[in-house]
Amino acid sequence: MVKLLVVDDSTKRRQHTIGTALSIGFAKDDITEAASYEEAMQAIEKPGQKFDMAVVDMYLTDPPADTPEGWTVIQRLNQKDNKCRIIGLSASTEINLAAGALRRGACDFVSTGSPHINGSALLGQRMELWKIAVELHKRAQACVS
Repeated sequence: MVKLLVVDDSTKRRQHTIGTALSIGFAKDDITEAASYEEAMQAIEKPGQKFDMAVVDMYLTDPPADTPEGWTVIQRLNQKDNKCRIIGLSASTEINLAAGALRRGACDFVSTGSPHINGSALLGQRMELWKIAVELHKRAQACVS
């Protein structure tokens, strides 16, 4: 079982990400969704809550804040548990968003805004890749224990 946090202020994109997660084998009960920065922080700080993976949109307000709130969410996830595999996400193609997310601890970044790639398919592939990595890590830990 891999626990997933999906943070996106767009209901449509959040539901699409959750649908993708379900289609690649995540259990519905293992997915937590947050529609805002505040909801994300509440989920992260919930006693006993631990996420193995997170998909975090960079901008969580409309209009966007000067500093992407997703960066702060990524930092907090890493402070709480640096084993969480975090995929940064944005419809923007600004390269500094990806660089900032990776500097703050994301392991991957997907831009869905480019007309030259299928961002949704790419996100699904990356989610599946990191889910497998988490599962393999958990199996290896179980063998050592």
